[in-house]
Amino acid sequence: MEMTCVNSLSSFIHHGMIFVPLGVRPVFEDLVEIDQVHGGSPWCSGTIAALDGSRLPSELELRIARCQGEDFARAAKRLI
Repeated sequence: MEMTCVNSLSSFIHHGMIFVPLGVRPVFEDLVEIDQVHGGSPWCSGTIAALDGSRLPSELELRIARCQGEDFARAAKRLI
């Protein structure tokens, strides 16, 4: 998943997208959690799904996603 994000960025940014990456500072401890399988990277939040879509995001993945959403909202607010 991380390479998909990285490879897509140049096209999106050329078309004017504003990219607000997750980064590692606010969620470092969550991203390096090794006691459970989880999605997410410094590029963006994410989840790992079962082939049939039955696996829901874990609390850890939701916490990472909330952090990215809050960062995005702060960046958007500065543009208004």
